[in-house]
Amino acid sequence: MSTPGRATAVGGEMVSTRTEPKGKNIVLPLKSSLKDKIPKIIFPLITLIGLAIATHSVYVSLRDMYIFPYWDMAFLQKVYFYNPIEEFFIFRDNEHLPFVAMPFFLVDNIFFQARGIFLVIVTLILTALIVGLILDELRRVWRKGHTLSFAAAASFVVISMFWLIHFENLIWPKQIHMYLSAAFFLLASRMLAGMDEQVGSGTPPKWTKVLLMAALLSASMFSFGYGAIGWIAVLMLTITGRWPWRTVGALLAIFALNAAAYAVCYNYSTMEYHSNPLTSFGSPVKLAEFTVAYFANPVYGILRNRPAAAAVSLAGSLAALWILFQVVLLRRRSASRIELFASLLLLFAFGSALMTGLSRLKFGIETAGSPRYAIAQMPLWIGLGLIAVTALRERLRPWTPTVAVVGLIVAILFVQSQLRYARTTEKLSQDHWQGVLAVINGVADDEILLKTIYPDRQMIDLVAPKLAERHWSVYADPQPWWLGQPARDLFRVETPDRCNGSLDLVSDLGRLKGQSYVEGWAWDKNAGHPSDWVVLVDGAGIVRGLARSGLKRPDVERAISAAAGSAPGWHGYVAAPAPLAGTEAYAVLADGSSICQLTRNAPPKAGDGVH
Repeated sequence: MSTPGRATAVGGEMVSTRTEPKGKNIVLPLKSSLKDKIPKIIFPLITLIGLAIATHSVYVSLRDMYIFPYWDMAFLQKVYFYNPIEEFFIFRDNEHLPFVAMPFFLVDNIFFQARGIFLVIVTLILTALIVGLILDELRRVWRKGHTLSFAAAASFVVISMFWLIHFENLIWPKQIHMYLSAAFFLLASRMLAGMDEQVGSGTPPKWTKVLLMAALLSASMFSFGYGAIGWIAVLMLTITGRWPWRTVGALLAIFALNAAAYAVCYNYSTMEYHSNPLTSFGSPVKLAEFTVAYFANPVYGILRNRPAAAAVSLAGSLAALWILFQVVLLRRRSASRIELFASLLLLFAFGSALMTGLSRLKFGIETAGSPRYAIAQMPLWIGLGLIAVTALRERLRPWTPTVAVVGLIVAILFVQSQLRYARTTEKLSQDHWQGVLAVINGVADDEILLKTIYPDRQMIDLVAPKLAERHWSVYADPQPWWLGQPARDLFRVETPDRCNGSLDLVSDLGRLKGQSYVEGWAWDKNAGHPSDWVVLVDGAGIVRGLARSGLKRPDVERAISAAAGSAPGWHGYVAAPAPLAGTEAYAVLADGSSICQLTRNAPPKAGDGVH
């Protein structure tokens, strides 16, 4: 006769043991409990959230990208138009020398009409490459057969790099140079990790691989200044790893040549309006505060609590420094490949924080929170994550359901943050388009132009005509060329019942001289969505102004149920004084070849959206 059994955990699986008469124990697996099912349910959810965030970021990047050369991009185009081509290829961007990135800008100009779309797409591809390189390192240490847990862990890497905290880099075509630098550095880091394994086993690295790694690091350095940090990180690890002296000497010599070339081409005038690094070194406490604020930015993006974000950042920074002390100094020769790779990410992150602080300290600690630095902030948290999941995975296995629930909570916080940043990019796009409309319409709304295009009006006046002359940027589209043309030569005028909408505002905004800002709403009844463009036509039938949709109009959305969630409001300019007597607004319908007259100052009412 057997004795009653009891449930125990064996290898992470719940089992039942039963004692037979002769004293033998028979192990019988129990049915999966709810606790065992939790990870199987949650891990796929986390994976789906990661894919959704990445997809959403791609959509938002293309939707809200700066369509007209913005800020430094305008200066770059000025160099292209007015300087010898060789000066374009050695363009100096403040303290950075993006020589490797310049052919990409040239391709965008010549083959893609300076629209910026090519640059944004390449940036997204580089983001995917960076994610892929990191995940491949993680894959090497993940236990086979644990696909769901790997997919969930991989999703957080995907989220970290596609998350819209990077919005300034993703919607601004110029920022491709930062992603080129990061991608080249990671490719070099992978090569270093592989060669270091060979060195540890007594096999010297092949010279072809060493020189290729040096070439990648040089490309990183001459894409963006952070690449110099990558060089220093690699040199530190080859020296402490006791690589062959010939190899280390060759790398040092190549780095010295890079540094010499950088010193010759460096734009020293940048010190006049940025911080002088030599002066910043004299403020170590402020640099430390800047570093903590730098790495707190992604945490604040999730928690929305600055003291908590600062505390997490400080803890993470200290943990990263301890890991680097352990891996680089104390037990460098026994470091695993994943530890070495993660250490390179940590060194890159700390070096980037230091470089940024040295050159931006005079602008205040809040500068550390700029979204453009997220590409260098996230490597700290990714590096810590790689170390944590490889070192603690086995210890946390009994706690897998709890880890899964915590992971889902964090993923949901990322979703909330993603939506907040998406609203920010939408507003930035609207503001940018207002500046673009001022340029197209020839209206001197300097308050908008200097904020949304470039802070020097003369630069805009130099670049815009050259773009128009070549039919580049926004001038590659037909709309700017409608101005000054008879409306009946461009469009077929439909009956007023084809649309609804109104010209609600004509104003000089208290700053426009002999020119007007216009605003209203328009709804294309047949298409069932807002009209993308509105033309302002004078009494002689000539198109005198352009306006574009994109503004929120809650009153319209309440009156027209189909308009809920859309942006039926439009705004634009007319190069004529208010009140624009005799000027009428027409919505351009979905076919692009017909227009429908809008009323003046007509509030929306129920049924307006029905044809």
